Amino acid sequence: MATSSAGKQLLKKYLDKDTQTLLTTVKKLITSLDSAKRAKQFNKDIIKIAVKVIVLYQDKKVAEASFESLKFNFRRICSAIRNNWRTKAFEEQATCDRLIDQFEQFEKGLLKIIKSYVSQNTIDRIRNTVGYVANTEFLQRASRHEDFDKVAYVMAVYLE
Repeated sequence: MATSSAGKQLLKKYLDKDTQTLLTTVKKLITSLDSAKRAKQFNKDIIKIAVKVIVLYQDKKVAEASFESLKFNFRRICSAIRNNWRTKAFEEQATCDRLIDQFEQFEKGLLKIIKSYVSQNTIDRIRNTVGYVANTEFLQRASRHEDFDKVAYVMAVYLE
């Protein structure tokens, strides 16, 4: 469903312009740092995950309140990306380690919420997607990319 026209319409309903900019920018970063094939797969996986979560929400399997526990982790991720980009701190291993830990906490929280409603394939997709961005090499290389300022900008918008 995620890549169908119904899935795409569902995403358009729930994803604001800033989130669409983020997805486009991350795809561009991955294309530049890895390959177009990997970027396409990453984007497809993100869309599938998003559609799955939206459908679970619409079907009332998970309530908005279920995601309250993720807000803190998400805000910490946004803040860390914004601040570390601004101060050029991604070059420090300890900075990356803290951000990776925040990503892992977010992943655990998301899986705790949706695990009983999704297949092992979706669980693996979430783990692989988070694992791809939550590593020192990717964070350091991405933060040096000319388009990373767009990622930092969207993180700042999410914090408002």
